[in-house]
Amino acid sequence: MSKYVLRWQKGLLLDERKINYSCGSKEMLKQKAELLAKDDKILLVTIDKVEEVIKDTRSQKMAEYYCDGGIEI
Repeated sequence: MSKYVLRWQKGLLLDERKINYSCGSKEMLKQKAELLAKDDKILLVTIDKVEEVIKDTRSQKMAEYYCDGGIEI
């Protein structure tokens, strides 16, 4: 798992707020953050250091999704 997460938010009010995340190397995330910061619709851009992961079942859920749909990995 990546040690850094890029986080950005569009929308101010709860019903219109959307928070996005991207993982990767710190250098790659900085480049993406600079591009995102130029967008007036984006209100917050941060790069967060991941200290500890409590739960990460993404790989398992993706495998279940593809196997249940008849697509095997």
